[in-house]
This record gives sequence, structure tokens and C-alpha cells, in this order.
Amino acid sequence: MDLPLDPPTRIQPVSATPVSVKRAIKHLDVFLNEFEARSRNSNHSGNSAVMVQLQKLREALTKEKESKKIK
Repeated sequence: MDLPLDPPTRIQPVSATPVSVKRAIKHLDVFLNEFEARSRNSNHSGNSAVMVQLQKLREALTKEKESKKIK
């Protein structure tokens, strides 16, 4: 019989600080580079789904930034 799965940890923010799209993209790029390096070094292939979702987020932020430039 399989062991029961533990639900993911729920993170509740206690405060929020607005940042510009440009700054969010910079922070996301730094995080993606570091996360990818850690994943490569530890040979965790399960992180590929996380990488894909973070890259999609970055693409969406870039599109938002470009659409704001046009207006």
C-alpha cells in the first residue's frame, strides 16, 4: 500500500510591497539562474515543472511590460 502524500506547505504572506514589472523580471531572472544551477548540481529532474512555470511567468511579465510601453 502506498504511503499517504503530505499536502504542500501553505505559505501565508504577512505583508506585500509593490514592485515594478521591470524589477520583478530582474528578480525572477536571478532566481531562475540560481534555481537552474542548483537543480543541475543536485540532478533533481522533478524541478523541470517548476522551471517551466517560472519561465511562463517571466514571459507573461515581459509581455505586460511591452504592452505598457506601447500605451
